[in-house]
Amino acid sequence: MNDVVLVPEGYPKTLAAIENAGFKTVVLPTHEARKVDGGLSCLSLRFALG
Repeated sequence: MNDVVLVPEGYPKTLAAIENAGFKTVVLPTHEARKVDGGLSCLSLRFALG
C-alpha cells in the first residue's frame, strides 16, 4: 500500500526477508483478528468494503 508492505506482528523472519528485499514495512497488531481466525487479507477486505 503506497510503497509500504503491511506485515502482521509476530513474524520476525518474514519481516526481515521483506526488509532485506528492500521494501519499507509497517508492522501491524493483529492479535484481535487472530482470535477469530482472521489476518491482514481479511482485514483488507473488510476495510475495502466497509
